[in-house]
Parts: sequence; C-alpha cells; structure tokens
Amino acid sequence: MMADQKFNPKTLKPMKKEVIKEVVKTQLQTNQRWQLKAVQLLYSYQTKEEQDKKTTNRHNGAGFTAFDAEILSDIALKSKFSRLQSYHYGILSKRLPKYWKQIMKASDPEKLASFASRVGNVARQNG
Repeated sequence: MMADQKFNPKTLKPMKKEVIKEVVKTQLQTNQRWQLKAVQLLYSYQTKEEQDKKTTNRHNGAGFTAFDAEILSDIALKSKFSRLQSYHYGILSKRLPKYWKQIMKASDPEKLASFASRVGNVARQNG
C-alpha cells in the first residue's frame, strides 16, 4: 500500500481483507498482548447487566457469545487486577479468534494494514 493512500476496509480487495483477517486471527490465537487487549475490549462491549451476570442476553453482535460470556468475563476481570496464568492464555487462544471482526472494527485501519503488511513480509521471508 502506498503511503499517501488511505486505508478503508470497505474498499479492500477480497484478498487483502482475507490477509488482514488471518493476521488478526493469528494474533488473537498466539499473542498474549493482543489477547489481553481483546478480552478487555470485548468485555467493555457487554452491557452492564451482562457484565454483572457474566452472561449474554442481547444478540447485538457486540461482546461475547453466550457460550463464552462467563469464562471470558472472568478472565477479563482477573486480567485487570492480576497476572493471568498459562491456562488462561490457553482458553483465550481457543476462544478469541472468532471475534476477529469486532477486533478489526475497533482497530485503527491504517495501523492494522501496516502491521499486517509487516507480518506478511516477515512470514514470506521466514517461509
């Protein structure tokens, strides 16, 4: 992508969207820093009632699914006050990648495209 072009996810070619999607999913699966930020962001998307009950009762496409609400709410709260254990990251690795679209929408598009480009270049060099 040229430096003077603006990144707009709606105008991306399908391949470019797919590359960014895969980069985000990979980071959510493998990068603990991304996992912490993502679980806290998704928790913030839960309504106050959902946060209090650690459930999902509105199907608005924001926050956790009903299946993940309790465990990911617990992890999000724990991560605010103490360090997570390796088993927490194991849970996050398995459950967070499906939230790639919410994370992508919340991200700065230009930074995300730049990051995806750098990661793609490193992967091609190492592969």
